[in-house]
Amino acid sequence: MSDKKLPAIAGALSNEYMELALMNFTMEFYNIYEQFYDGELQFIENGRAVLDAIVSTAANIYTGEMSDSEAVELLEKTRKEVMERMEVLTAYTDWFQIHEYLMNRAELKFEENLPEIDNDEEARKILQFIFEPEDNMEVNLRIKEMISQLPVRMTSSRFFDLLKDSITVYKGAERESLNGFIYMVLSAAGMYKPENSEYFKDLDSFKEPFEKVDYKDINRETYNSLEEKMAEVSDQLSMRSEFCMMCQKLINNLYTYYLVKQYAEDEPGIKEQVEELVEAICVGFDNESDNNGSFEELDLDKADNTFIALEGKPEKLIAKISMSEGKLESAKGELDEINTEIYLDFEKAAKLMSSSDFAKIDDGCDTTECNQEIIELTSAKLLSDLQAEFEGKDRQVRRAMMASVLKELPVFFVSHTEVMNYVRYTLEHCKDIAEKTASIRMFWQVYE
Repeated sequence: MSDKKLPAIAGALSNEYMELALMNFTMEFYNIYEQFYDGELQFIENGRAVLDAIVSTAANIYTGEMSDSEAVELLEKTRKEVMERMEVLTAYTDWFQIHEYLMNRAELKFEENLPEIDNDEEARKILQFIFEPEDNMEVNLRIKEMISQLPVRMTSSRFFDLLKDSITVYKGAERESLNGFIYMVLSAAGMYKPENSEYFKDLDSFKEPFEKVDYKDINRETYNSLEEKMAEVSDQLSMRSEFCMMCQKLINNLYTYYLVKQYAEDEPGIKEQVEELVEAICVGFDNESDNNGSFEELDLDKADNTFIALEGKPEKLIAKISMSEGKLESAKGELDEINTEIYLDFEKAAKLMSSSDFAKIDDGCDTTECNQEIIELTSAKLLSDLQAEFEGKDRQVRRAMMASVLKELPVFFVSHTEVMNYVRYTLEHCKDIAEKTASIRMFWQVYE
């Protein structure tokens, strides 16, 4: 028990967080073990070390061999490592999505006797669909989807002008917001380079055939070969991302448990109900490490009894936590300096328990106000990087990158007429019937 003075609500909230964290952790821990046992999940590069950190801090719930601060330190370090890996996987995924876009539009090149498209009729149907909702937000979403799916027939200069206009909106905003926008643009273009990019270098070999292909004149044999490569790399990205996401959920819950434990008056009652199953899973992972990857079957009765005991409790706790968080926020102004530090721990716990598993939980945000100089320098750097990336790229690839970025920008049309003219111009100036047909189909498939 902490010897610091805390508002009564802080003590209650710590117990609520601990209970929910333990319940969530136990269910996720069981889930990941079962996926390993069934062969649906595999260790990724350095994944064994990540899971070992999780297992050791999980076992500490019932052994107490590690101090709470030591557990927090290990979990914080492991969480950062998982985030670095996920950032690299996301960058690879963004890059391959550009080429998946191109392959989707090349697929019909090998179809014979594709019917001609009535541009005016197709434009009418698309425009009618876009402006059908009364909600302006939904209309804008449909406009963005249209821009990303229909053939891009926009000049590079117009594209760069739209980017510059989008950046100027951030004048007066915090630098962190502008940084977030730049990250979004680079990610959409498949250009983002993570700081720690040494992970998963084996995936680079999948890029090579896609970098060499001419999508305009692609033949059936090359297309089929790329299709196989795309399926293979997609499986690899999916499997590795799934491992990272599942581990992150486990880490977040354990991190929360140990972070707020020091403020609780006693251990949560739910601990006794989950300890036995958590211990069985820890033993199962330890045995796997000693048995060359062979996972033992868990006691299903033990698992069933645990989950029956937990049934309905997480939902009730979430409602309680929401009320307690509100009360603590209201009391924030009355906290003294020591308790303000404690409040920051609860703020961190709230982020860990949110639906954003990879949310940053430190305070490393750049709050510098964006002045004209920052806007101009950032704009020049982004446009220079994009122009350099465009150089030497096939026109089809450049257009795919533009389509992906344009979807992320604020809607740049000021009237229905401008939208109408854009759709008609796009359809009329796309002379590749296969690309046009595939693009229109992709647009409608989004809303099926």
